[in-house]
Amino acid sequence: MSYARWSETSDVYVYAHYMGHVECCGCLLDDSNRAFGSAEEVVAHMQEHVEAGHKVPPHLLEARTYDADDFLPMDSRVRT
Repeated sequence: MSYARWSETSDVYVYAHYMGHVECCGCLLDDSNRAFGSAEEVVAHMQEHVEAGHKVPPHLLEARTYDADDFLPMDSRVRT
C-alpha cells in the first residue's frame, strides 16, 4: 500500500513493502531506498525531509498513519 506518491504536493514516495517494512523509495536525502521497521522511525525520517525543505503530506508525520501489519512480512500476517 502506498502512503504517498511523488506529486505536486509530495516529494516523497512512501509505501508498505511486502517484506515487512515501510520504505521511502528513491529517498531524496541520500538517493536510495530507505527501509523502516516502526512507525516512529518513519515519522522521524519524514521529519528529516521536512527539515530539508521537501514537501511531505502532513499525515506522514503521524505514527497512527502506519498500520502495525505493515511492519510484518506478508507471509506471516494472520488472515481472517
